[in-house]
Amino acid sequence: MKRLSSVVLLILIIAPLAGCLDSFLDDDSDGVVNDQDNCIDISNEYQIDTDNDGFGDACDTDDDDDGIDDESDDFPLDSSESIDTDDDGTGDNSDLDDDGDGWSDISEDNCGTNSLDSSSLPSDTDSDGLCNIEDIDDDDDGFEDDNDAFPFDSSEWNDNDSDGIGDNADLDDDNDGWMDVVDAFPFDSSEWNDNDADGIGDNADLDDDNDGYSDAYEQLCGSDPLSSYTADQPLDTDLDGQCDLLDSDDDNDGVLDIYDVNDFLDTGLVLTFDTIRINEQMDYFDSLGEIYICFHWNYDYLSSWAPMDYIHSCTPDTGYWSLEDYTTYDISSFSIYIDLPEQQPLHTFGMSVWDADSWEDDPIDINPSSDFNFFYFNFDSTTQSMTPISFLGDGAGDGQGWNGVLSFSIQPIDVQTTSSRYYTWEYDGQSWEYETTLSYTTYVEFRDLDHSVRGIDYIEDYARFSTPSEQYVIDLATDLENMAIQNGYTTDLEIAEFIYAFVGAIEYQFDIEAMGENEYPKYPIEMLWHQAGDCEDAATLYISLVESIGFDAMLMVGLVKQNSEEDWGGHAWAVIYIPDHSGDGWYGTGSKSSTPFYFVEATGYYDGYSYIGDNPWYDVTDYSMYDVE
Repeated sequence: MKRLSSVVLLILIIAPLAGCLDSFLDDDSDGVVNDQDNCIDISNEYQIDTDNDGFGDACDTDDDDDGIDDESDDFPLDSSESIDTDDDGTGDNSDLDDDGDGWSDISEDNCGTNSLDSSSLPSDTDSDGLCNIEDIDDDDDGFEDDNDAFPFDSSEWNDNDSDGIGDNADLDDDNDGWMDVVDAFPFDSSEWNDNDADGIGDNADLDDDNDGYSDAYEQLCGSDPLSSYTADQPLDTDLDGQCDLLDSDDDNDGVLDIYDVNDFLDTGLVLTFDTIRINEQMDYFDSLGEIYICFHWNYDYLSSWAPMDYIHSCTPDTGYWSLEDYTTYDISSFSIYIDLPEQQPLHTFGMSVWDADSWEDDPIDINPSSDFNFFYFNFDSTTQSMTPISFLGDGAGDGQGWNGVLSFSIQPIDVQTTSSRYYTWEYDGQSWEYETTLSYTTYVEFRDLDHSVRGIDYIEDYARFSTPSEQYVIDLATDLENMAIQNGYTTDLEIAEFIYAFVGAIEYQFDIEAMGENEYPKYPIEMLWHQAGDCEDAATLYISLVESIGFDAMLMVGLVKQNSEEDWGGHAWAVIYIPDHSGDGWYGTGSKSSTPFYFVEATGYYDGYSYIGDNPWYDVTDYSMYDVE
C-alpha cells in the first residue's frame, strides 16, 4: 500500500510540475515563453509586428491589419493598399488607372466601364480621349450628337427622309423620286422644281414662270404656266386683266364677242380725200365748177350694189369749192373718221362728186361703169390688216355723164388706239389749235349708255347728255380757259366766246349720217371723239365745258325756221349768263327768273360774225329751257 501510494504520489507531484515547466519554456529562444509566443518556431519574431497587434508578422495572417489576409494582400504590410490589379507596383487605391488600360479609373467609371478590367474599354468613336458618354460630338464631324442622325459616323450627320441612309450617301434625300442632282429642293419632298428660280418651288409658287400671270389663271386661259415668253402668255387683247378665253368682250369695245365680228379690235376707218379733177366744162359761162364730194354709207351689205342708204358726210362743209376745170387739186387735208358697227362684217360705201347749180346739182361721173356715176367699194371688218387702201374713181371711157377723177384712201384703224385728237378753229382773226388724247375707256362707257329720247317736248331727255362734272370735260375747259387768258382774253365774255369758237368749229353732222339713226344725242366725249355732231351735241358740249369752269348755262330746245318760207324744224341750242352783257336771249326759270341768258348757236362759229347773244334764226317758237347744274 505504501509503495503504491508513493507511486501515485509521485505521479501526482510530477503532473503539476510538468504544467509549471511549460509556462517557462521558450522553444525558439526569443525570450517569449511558448504560451505567450504566437510563432514559437521563429526566433526574434517578437520584435516584428507591423500592425502592433501582438502577433508577429511571420505568423500574423494580416500583418497590416487591413482586413485582408496576407496571402490575398498585394501589400500585406501597407494597410492603405491591398490590391494591385495591373501589377504595376501601385496599389489600386493610389493607382489612377487600376487596370493599366490607359483610361483613368474616373473616366472609366463615368463612361460605365470596369476600371479593374483592362479588356473593358470605354467607347471613343473619334479617338479624342473622351468616351462617347462624355463626348458631345462622338464622331467629331462638327455636329453634336443630339443633332446628329449618325453620331458615330463622321461622314454623315443628317437623314432628311429618315430612310436610314445619310444624306451624303443618299441619292434622293427627300425620297420624292427625284434624284438630288436634279432636285431644286433636295430636302423637301413636296418640291423638286423651281421653274423661275425665285426660291419658291413650283408646287407652292402661284406663278411658276414669274410672268405676272398666276398658274391657275394661265391654265384656265390655255397658256403655258411654265413659260414666260410673250407668245406663251395668256392672250388679253384689251389688257383688262382677263384673258380672251375667259373674257366675253375680248377687245373691250362694248360688243360681246358672240356678236362682234372682230374680237381683236374696235374696227374703224379714216377716209382721206387725196385729189380731185373735173374733166368737163361744168358751167357754160366760165371754166369753174362749184364742186363738193359726198361720202355714202350703206349698212345693207347683202345688197352691196344697191343705192346708198344715206349720205354720211359731204365736203367741204362750207358748201363747195370753186375748182378750175381740167385741173388736179390736192384735197388731202379733208378726212372722215368712221367708227364701224362691230356687229356688221361687211360695209358698203360710195363716193359721189357734184357740181352745185342754182336749180339742180349735177352728178359727176367717177365710175368707169356706164351703169353708175357713184364709185362704190366694200370693207370687211373681220380683217385685222392695218394696211392703207387706195382707190381711184375715174368716169372716163363709159361714154356718159360729166366725167371726173377722184382719188382717195382709207386707213383701217383700231378705234381703241386712235385716241389722239387735233382740233383747229378761228377766233379774233387768228388760227388756233389744240391736241389731246381722249380716254377710250371713257368713250366706250358713255357710248354704251342708253341714248334714246322722246323728242323735243321732253327737254330733260336731252339735258342728261351734259356732263360738266366729268374730269375730261373739266380738263379740256381748263386748258381752253388758260389758253384764252394767256393770250390776253381775260373777260368772262372773251373766255366764253373763245370756247364757243372751239365748239362751233367741230363739223356739223346729222345723226343719220354719223350714227345711222334719226335721233342719236351724243355725250361730249362722243362728239369730241367723232369730231362731229349735230345741234344738241354741240349745245351739250358747250354747256358742259362752260359749266365746268363756273359759268351758268342752260339747254334750250324748240322750233326754228331760217326764213318766212321755210317749214319749222326742231333745234337745240345753249344759253349762257354773262354779267353786264346784252343781246338776244331769255330770262331763266325759278330762282333765276330775273337772270338774263344769252343765245349761243353752238352748231357753228364764224369768226367776225358769230357772237354770244346773236340769234341767227328768222323765228323761234315752242321753246323750253332746262337748267343744267
